[in-house]
Amino acid sequence: MRIRFRGRVYSLTGGQQIALCAVLILTLAIAGFVLRNAKPPVTVIPGEALPERLPSTPAPTAEASLFAVHIVGCVHHPGVIWLPAGSLVLDAVEAAGGFTQEADQEAINLAYALTGHVQLRVPSLQEEDKTWLRQTGSTAGGEAEQRLNINTAGASQLMTLPGIGAVLAANIVSYREENGRFSSIEELMNVPGIKQAKFDALKDSVTV
Repeated sequence: MRIRFRGRVYSLTGGQQIALCAVLILTLAIAGFVLRNAKPPVTVIPGEALPERLPSTPAPTAEASLFAVHIVGCVHHPGVIWLPAGSLVLDAVEAAGGFTQEADQEAINLAYALTGHVQLRVPSLQEEDKTWLRQTGSTAGGEAEQRLNINTAGASQLMTLPGIGAVLAANIVSYREENGRFSSIEELMNVPGIKQAKFDALKDSVTV
């Protein structure tokens, strides 16, 4: 085999021809590998900005849960107010602008812990009905007043009943612990301090 290189003719033996072919094949293989793995150049067009990375969405922060309370009666700003969890009757009264001069402040339990969907009523000094908390529940006919179960209510709940203060609430709990569950609401008159007149004032607010 003869080849021409720079104007001169060279004669190659069989072994040289095989070696030359091997070199050519190796060169082509390397070139092909380089071309396959080469990354195309990035072309930046003048005058056009690269797209900005979208900001990550921040994780939602937990907000304090609020509940609604309907406060009426002898406060300066009656209506529906929103309170954070753990609020007391005192907080609701302050949110409604405080007591008016006619309010019977001793008729309600300012330390009572409120829950949602209740009506808080601040009675006046002249009113005979001192019921100050009404809890409502959903029924087929809408919202209906719920009665307090005297067999399960604690002392703070019993104090929401008309005419029941800390002493009578403690008496009801003590009677229940000594004698067992009430069989009827009329049995409340066996509790020291509760007679017919007081029973008549609260009988429509309790159940067994």
